[in-house]
Amino acid sequence: MVMETESVGTGTALSAIDNRGVIIHVERPMAQLVTIREVAAAAGVHFTTASLALRNSPTLRAATRERVQEAARRLGYQTNPMVAALMATVRAGRHPRNHPTLGYLTNWETPEGWREVLAHREFFAGAKQRAESMGYRLAHFYMGRTGMSPERWNTVLQTRAITGLVLASFDKVRPLPLDWSRYCAVRIDPNPPEPRLDVVTNNQAQVAQLGFQRLHERGYKRIGLAVRRLWDERLDHRFRSGYLTAQSVLGIGIRSRVPLFLSDEWTQEGFARWLRETRPDAVMTVDPLYVRPWLRALGLRVPEDIGYLNLDVSEDDPMGEVAGVRQNHTLVSARAVELLIGKLQRNERGVPVVPSVTLVEGTWVEGRSIR
Repeated sequence: MVMETESVGTGTALSAIDNRGVIIHVERPMAQLVTIREVAAAAGVHFTTASLALRNSPTLRAATRERVQEAARRLGYQTNPMVAALMATVRAGRHPRNHPTLGYLTNWETPEGWREVLAHREFFAGAKQRAESMGYRLAHFYMGRTGMSPERWNTVLQTRAITGLVLASFDKVRPLPLDWSRYCAVRIDPNPPEPRLDVVTNNQAQVAQLGFQRLHERGYKRIGLAVRRLWDERLDHRFRSGYLTAQSVLGIGIRSRVPLFLSDEWTQEGFARWLRETRPDAVMTVDPLYVRPWLRALGLRVPEDIGYLNLDVSEDDPMGEVAGVRQNHTLVSARAVELLIGKLQRNERGVPVVPSVTLVEGTWVEGRSIR
């Protein structure tokens, strides 16, 4: 296959010699789109073969897919996103009125235990809203069910024509031995670490840096961070990383640097001992259900005696009450659904050779808990 492209007036001339030796010459206005039939003619295949190749269908030989995709690139072929969305529905074997389904997988200690964690409730809400807005349903599957083998799970998912999966709330590192070659999948939770799928997640390092910077701008000199060791480890030390980076970037002197309250002893007694030993004038935390009551029980007024910053402000929290950073959990899961649907439309199944990571930044929330 030989192809040439040249500009002709206000349009483009495309010439190609297909595998049968036929010269193809097309002139078009710049706004006119290349069709699949033209790509097929340039590659010397039937248009249905070209359609399969442009969707990376495993039913074709790799050489055929590559030849068609090269022809598409040279001709400037672009997928019409509206048509692609409709055809994805049709290929799922459903009428558009019967929306295709995405699987939302969790593996908490109990089937609904993840709903007790605010961030995970917001993850599910964001994924559900975005899926429905794009013409899909979202079905929750608890992967910790007893008696369910990988083969049985594959059968359940395939019976419901589910090939798109969001790995969402996993309390512990447990194996998930599905036949990944059947699925397009993304993660929004650090666990399970295997398989290494594309990930959309919160940028906790940026969240901690933003919180530290705003406190520094308000004149706080000794800024502390309180976080459970388990959470720090689970999140690849991203809160700690952002906290220490902010100290370095802002030039905080050694004497003003407060050691982290990074403890397995997540108790009021341990927290009080840390306050006495380090004497911070402001505290950042991702566990407001404990830290704020502890400050109150210790007789410390917020913000008169100590500044208080929540690094995980809920989207439902009253505006102006507590200062902090909103991690935008619903946006994280919405982006994950968008990524997943794109993979479905491109038929990108299996575990990627090089997984991608998309980080969603946090946003500042003003509040009366700091001066």
